[in-house]
Amino acid sequence: MKRYSAVLGIIGFLDVPLVYWSVTWWAPEITSHPQGLELEPQMKFVLTFSFFTFGLLLLFLLLKRIELSKMRSELEMLKKDYLR
Repeated sequence: MKRYSAVLGIIGFLDVPLVYWSVTWWAPEITSHPQGLELEPQMKFVLTFSFFTFGLLLLFLLLKRIELSKMRSELEMLKKDYLR
């Protein structure tokens, strides 16, 4: 695993100049920079809905994690009481 990580690091290091120069060499042909990019209303709705849904999922998982933590501590207390 160490050797794989080292090889990957070397390849990544050697790739940096290629990425840097590719931006200056091919930027005019490939990229265009739009001015004043605005999302369509449907896309705004979907993006907002996705963020809201992700927030609800995060809240749900956080509450379940807290509930699990409480159950584990209660289980540990019951084990201690039972083993006495």
